[in-house]
Amino acid sequence: MKRDLRGYSNGQHNGKSNTGKEDYERLISSADPEQLKNMEDAVSYYGSKSETELMNELIKGRSEGMIDEAQLNEVAARIAPMLNQEQLTRLSAVMERLKR
Repeated sequence: MKRDLRGYSNGQHNGKSNTGKEDYERLISSADPEQLKNMEDAVSYYGSKSETELMNELIKGRSEGMIDEAQLNEVAARIAPMLNQEQLTRLSAVMERLKR
């Protein structure tokens, strides 16, 4: 079964009707508070950056050895099934740029 994030936005998940709020509350209640804080910090830091700034951050992380090719491939493989064709094309371009 293809995974799809679009179902979450309209209240559908695994064929069952859910509200986004129920999913959110279930996720938050089971999450590690320290991980939540780290995620909030990351969203705060990266949320206001432009696409160019984000790409530069990725390139910097790659060149400094913080991100290796195996990690890149794993992330791409995990998110690819949830993307449409336009997003897959963009992901492919980003991956190619990071592999240089």
